[in-house]
Amino acid sequence: MGSGFQYFGTIETAHGVASALLCVDDDSPADLMIQWGGVAPIVAGGVLTRGQWNGDVLEVAPRIVYSVNEAGGLFAPLQLTPEQLRWRDASRGALHKTPRGLEGNWTDPDGVRRDMSFLKPTEPPERVAARQCRGWGCFKTWANEITASNNASMFRGHGSKSFSLKTSLNRAGRYRLERYLAIELQAFKNHAEAVLNRRFNTNDPYEYATLAALAQHHGLPTPMLDWTESPYIAAFFALSAALENQRAGGKSTHIRVCGLTEKFVQSTSPPLVSFAWPLPFVASFAVAPIHNQRMYAQQGKFLVTNVADVEAFIRDVETRASEQHLFAVDVPVSCASEALQDLAFMGLTGATMFPGLDGVTRMLRHEMFYKKPP
Repeated sequence: MGSGFQYFGTIETAHGVASALLCVDDDSPADLMIQWGGVAPIVAGGVLTRGQWNGDVLEVAPRIVYSVNEAGGLFAPLQLTPEQLRWRDASRGALHKTPRGLEGNWTDPDGVRRDMSFLKPTEPPERVAARQCRGWGCFKTWANEITASNNASMFRGHGSKSFSLKTSLNRAGRYRLERYLAIELQAFKNHAEAVLNRRFNTNDPYEYATLAALAQHHGLPTPMLDWTESPYIAAFFALSAALENQRAGGKSTHIRVCGLTEKFVQSTSPPLVSFAWPLPFVASFAVAPIHNQRMYAQQGKFLVTNVADVEAFIRDVETRASEQHLFAVDVPVSCASEALQDLAFMGLTGATMFPGLDGVTRMLRHEMFYKKPP
């Protein structure tokens, strides 16, 4: 396999069968991150393995063993115990390539063989049924209804209705969060401390979240999705993106704004969120807008996830709960000029959303697209 992927499956442990996740990055196809967890007595954990293809059989050998910290997140101990060293050096696995994914077994240091299986994502479930609007007024009606009747508390706008709920990290072909946190986010921390002349204590969950939010808002790919408390701010981002795309030759006909219920956020978000959670998750987390005027202006909220297809995850939660949590509306791109002028009357412009000269130029550029000459 020459590109990144994410498979879901199971792995048999000494304490029972655990749910498991297999992640491979585009730029490091020989390194496979296997992580697992489940209800007690299963002990969560992870192992970074080196894979070698022998025909249709992928032979894997552990390189790094991961433990779980108090917050439930994976970490690589600085020093392994003698037992961990024994498991790392003597465990082996073999996965057979099948039409469904990868299936095989692994053998522990005592020679006990146990099953493991990682399946390709199935065909995505039926996507959210978006309301189809013909004009900007219809969107405003939807925004009023969705906030009043469905208790939607988070909104996100896309410049095209075909865009998926997928993080910038996954769009970059990266699926291994443990690698990202150890390399890219750590490098960003070092630079951010120099630029901002302040320290970030990454052992403090609030400072960790602040650091991650800064990385997101300044363009570093992250395992996060930007949301906002306002459906109109979400529409602003979707419309302005669509307008920019059209000027660049894009052919999108509709924008999409999604709304997510407060109940989903509350039910899937633990009090303390660890980015290195071993099992699939989509969680909201609070970030103080320190050193981040953009987040404050945009009424920003975040979802963090280790799942490539966020919409499929949410739809699965809906199916199990028999309750809808994700809503969407599609608005024609042809409404962009009218809508952006209306949003400007509300005080939502590039200048207010992006405090500083960059925001001013963004506002003026938009006005060039939709304002009629005097």
